[in-house]
Order: sequence, then C-alpha cells, then structure tokens
Amino acid sequence: MREMDDREAEIEIRWARAEADSELREVKLEQREKIVSDLELRLAKRETDLAQYVGELQIQMEERESDWWEKQLGRPVEDVAVPGK
Repeated sequence: MREMDDREAEIEIRWARAEADSELREVKLEQREKIVSDLELRLAKRETDLAQYVGELQIQMEERESDWWEKQLGRPVEDVAVPGK
C-alpha cells in the first residue's frame, strides 16, 4: 500500500510539473506574440513614413528636373510639344 501511495504521489508531482511547465511556456508564448505584434506595428509605421518620404523626394526631383529643362529651353516644359501625343 505504501508503494502505491509513493507512486501516486510521484505521478501527482510529475503532473504538477508538467502543468507548471505548460503554463510557463504559454506565458512566454503570449509575451513573444505581444512583442511580435508591437514590432509589426512599428514596422508598418516606418514603412508608411518611408513611402511618404520617398514620395516627397520624387516630387522635389520632378520639380528640379522641370526647372532645369525650363532653363535649357527658355520656356516651361509643358509648352514643349511631345512627339506621339
């Protein structure tokens, strides 16, 4: 009888350890998911900021190129006939 009680206690201890390990893993997984979620939000914001910055640079370059052609041609680029149009 004593041997069965010892085995039962051992099984209960193993079960408790397995439950504790499982709960710890779950907590760690939830923490990692939150970190990943936060990083995804930061990345999305940076992508948006970068796209906006690139758009602004493209506008500036188009304006500079237009100004340069206007100086070369002596008139605005829009006044120049474009072949094929």
